[in-house]
This record gives sequence, structure tokens and C-alpha cells, in this order.
Amino acid sequence: MDSSLSTISQKCSEQLEKYQSCILSNQQQDWNAICKPQRDELTKCADNSVPQLKAVKEKCGSIINNYDQCLQQHKNSSDETLEKECISHLKSLYECTDSVMESFK
Repeated sequence: MDSSLSTISQKCSEQLEKYQSCILSNQQQDWNAICKPQRDELTKCADNSVPQLKAVKEKCGSIINNYDQCLQQHKNSSDETLEKECISHLKSLYECTDSVMESFK
């Protein structure tokens, strides 16, 4: 995964910089919504630059969604509750991601 992040930062540096700047400029607002165009451009670049990332999204998409939903559902909970409720989703995501990455070796 480190090599994927390195590739993204090399190949998508402009998009990454714009996204980071947007986030930093909008800390007191809903930066997640405000910076969606920059995030989408970074995602598009990353998908085109790192085939493993695209494969993970395709093969593990439903698991990613389940984990995201759990995080959203418990976003106001304590860390302990969040861990208790979402750890099984995280474990499934890890296993799926690991399986996809193994197929690229």
C-alpha cells in the first residue's frame, strides 16, 4: 500500500495539493462537501495511476460501503463503541484488500 501512496503522490501531486489546500482552507466549514470536486479529481487520477486501487474499489466496494456506513452510524460514539461496532467491517475490508493486493504480486 505504501508504494500505491507513493505512486499517487508522484503522479497526482497537483490534484493532491489542490485537495489538501481546499481542506486546510475550509476547516471551519463542511470541507467534505466543499472540496468534493478536488477529491473527485484526485480519485480519478489515482484510479488511472494505480491499478491496484481501482481493483480494490471494484472487488471490495460493498465492504468499503459497509465500513463507511458503520463509521457514519457511530460517528458521535466513543472510540471504544466505534471499535466494538465497526471492527468486524474493518477486518473484512483488510482481508479483501489483502486478497486483491496478493493478486498483483
